[in-house]
Amino acid sequence: MDIDFLQGNFDLKTLKILSGSKADVPVPLKGTPVFIAGKAVPLFNAYDALEMALRDELLSAVSDQKMVNYVCELIMDDFSNAVEEALEPSDLQNWLTAANLTAACMMEFVLPKKLVWRLSLRLRNCFRKICTLSGSEEIWIS
Repeated sequence: MDIDFLQGNFDLKTLKILSGSKADVPVPLKGTPVFIAGKAVPLFNAYDALEMALRDELLSAVSDQKMVNYVCELIMDDFSNAVEEALEPSDLQNWLTAANLTAACMMEFVLPKKLVWRLSLRLRNCFRKICTLSGSEEIWIS
């Protein structure tokens, strides 16, 4: 698979567009600082975009910040394992289905079916955008 999930390619504006997140949703990490025209700019990776989409969708339904953090950590850990096993982007797109998200969480807690479907749709949409940008083989600095 040719997507490097750890490579910081996205500036903050692009990250928000990819994740579809509102302006008030905090970025999960601080990004990797790089210098562009003498100015330090934090760049974010594909994991950050997916986690931001996940966090934004969860915050719309769950008010407990600790629970949101826990769900994000659990799903993103499982997703990072899926990335290591994936051979093609379609493998990851399939992993982001509602059934797989439910299975990833089942041992720890149960999320409402409607929320799981919304999470799945949001994450698959974000991942599709990442794949589209990755296919253009550019650095995305807006």
